[in-house]
Amino acid sequence: MKQEGEPMRVGRVVSMVLGFLAGAVVAAGLWGAARGLAGLAYDQRNDRIVLLWLLVTAVVFLTAVQMSEHGWVAALLAVAVCAMPMLRLHVLHQETFHDRGRVERAVLTAEYEQASMDGSSYSYDLKVPGATAVGGLNTGVQRLRVGHTVTVTVDPLGEVAPALGRRTGAPTVTRALETGAEVTVALMTVGFGAWRGLRRRVVGEP
Repeated sequence: MKQEGEPMRVGRVVSMVLGFLAGAVVAAGLWGAARGLAGLAYDQRNDRIVLLWLLVTAVVFLTAVQMSEHGWVAALLAVAVCAMPMLRLHVLHQETFHDRGRVERAVLTAEYEQASMDGSSYSYDLKVPGATAVGGLNTGVQRLRVGHTVTVTVDPLGEVAPALGRRTGAPTVTRALETGAEVTVALMTVGFGAWRGLRRRVVGEP
């Protein structure tokens, strides 16, 4: 019994380690892809690019549902995965406004309405007295009145679209949320990989 038990224990350990490593690879891939997509959205000045990440989230969720016995585990992992690039992009925007943002009073000169399944979203052309074009202001579902003057924060280099309101502080809270989402994904994928490796070994034993 001792001679048969020892190989089993070694096999369990090997299988668990392989699962752990597989989970680590998946976590690193998700982390790199999320940051890369957020960086692309930032460089292209198009926040909607991060919506492509919903496809990755759906794949992660369906895979976790099939491999896990608990739906809440898959749901938690999917939420954390979905949040990663969105939080990263928000951190990049906040860092830009904190480092070089300039508060201006701008006049709304034109309105653009975009309809979707969730309702309408609005964006506006701005005119800042004594300044060149500063880009459009996207207010989401909040509708403003053309001709009114609003307070906005603009990026002098034009890398980030203007934001309604005054200059923000350092993205301490957002960065903490970003780190929390990344750590959650890493722990869950690594732990899930180790658990699946161990379970696969146990099921295959006589």
